[in-house]
Formats: sequence, C-alpha cells, structure tokens
Amino acid sequence: MKATVNPFVETVEREQALPFFTDRQGRAYSIYWDADEWEAVLLYRGRGVGRLELVWRPPCLELADLTIAPRHRDRGLGSAVLEAVIALARQREIREITGSILRKDLARLPHLPAWYARHGFRLMPVSSGARAYDLSLLLGPQASGADT
Repeated sequence: MKATVNPFVETVEREQALPFFTDRQGRAYSIYWDADEWEAVLLYRGRGVGRLELVWRPPCLELADLTIAPRHRDRGLGSAVLEAVIALARQREIREITGSILRKDLARLPHLPAWYARHGFRLMPVSSGARAYDLSLLLGPQASGADT
C-alpha cells in the first residue's frame, strides 16, 4: 500500500506545474500531474492545496482521493478537478469512473453526496464498514442506454 503524502505542506517547483483554474476572485491555481502514477497536486502560489489520486482498474478509473485544503474549498476547485477527470476518462474511452465516500468524510462534509450527484454520479448507500456510499459514473454508450 502506498504511503499518503500530505499535499498541504509540499512545495512544488513552478516550472513543473501547469496553469489549471482561476476562481471567481481571480486566484490562479496550477496543477502538477504525474501521469505515470495517476496523481496530481493542486497548487496555489507554489504551495500544495489539494490532491488527486486515481487508480486504473480496467475498464474503470477509480477516484481514490480528491482532497482540497479547507481554506481553498467553495471556490469551484474541486468541481474543476472532477470535470477534468471526467474529460480525461472520456478522452481515453474509459467506461466508468468509480469511487466512494467514507463515513469519516461524510461526517465532516455532509454535502458530498449532493455534490457528486450534481456531477452525474450514481450513489449507492453502503450499510456497514468505512464506506458510506459507493459512486459510479458511466461513460460512453452504456451511459445513454445504447447497445454496445
């Protein structure tokens, strides 16, 4: 199992990061994407303010972690990241994006189910264990009900 790195204390060289998103107040964010590891660090002024981790489990792409630092939430950054993941999956003809909402995250962020639903994810409640919901977003022909 891979060790989790705290993205909020990392500093990444600006030359490695690409422009990514500008919020409503004009704050410019960038992203450092490691395509080999399917991971990204989101940056504001060169400091890590978010983290994205994806896991490729053919034919699905699993959203393993999407974290935004509390001071940078409610600015549209999480939505921009999720929309970029969806666009990447479609570009690579991935059939489904999966994930889960953990009970501990739901306790701190009760809006998560509605947020994922707004982005088109189907939520399936989990009755026991650490997961509160499993998530699924079907892409491609099966998303519209067309035959494959």
